[in-house]
Amino acid sequence: MRILKLEVDYGSPIFEDVKNLYLILSLMLAAHACSLKEKKYDYYGVEINSKGAIRVENLINNVSEVGKSFKVKGRIEEVCQMKGCWITLENDQNVTIRVTFKDYGFFVPKNISGREVIVNGVALNEVIDEAVARHYAADGVGAYDESMRNTISFVAEGVIVAKN
Repeated sequence: MRILKLEVDYGSPIFEDVKNLYLILSLMLAAHACSLKEKKYDYYGVEINSKGAIRVENLINNVSEVGKSFKVKGRIEEVCQMKGCWITLENDQNVTIRVTFKDYGFFVPKNISGREVIVNGVALNEVIDEAVARHYAADGVGAYDESMRNTISFVAEGVIVAKN
């Protein structure tokens, strides 16, 4: 029986070429694998993060008539069906929390009801004009109700929406 003995010259140019090719292929494979990871969130407006976000119920208990900045996480209840120019947030206290977008500068998709969301901006308690409340009802999926006038208005500069 003969044993084949393979000697490798690690200083040869061919070995260096194979090593470089292996390195390049490894980097390309790693880059491709990273590109396959699907994003879990969509960002609108100013890019924000979730750090320091409070629950919707905490917003309701801490908002006043004076605008104050908040970062809030919750679930989208309703979306403007005309342009995606506002959303409302679900809550257990039957309070209308309407989020509009700063300077009408961005919109969200109209099919995101029920998704988790994080909004960052300024909130205040207010009684909105009946005509405005009727306009919001017409843009949404519900009918006008007098209670819609008592609302927490939230002007968001950035929004994160979870993907389905």
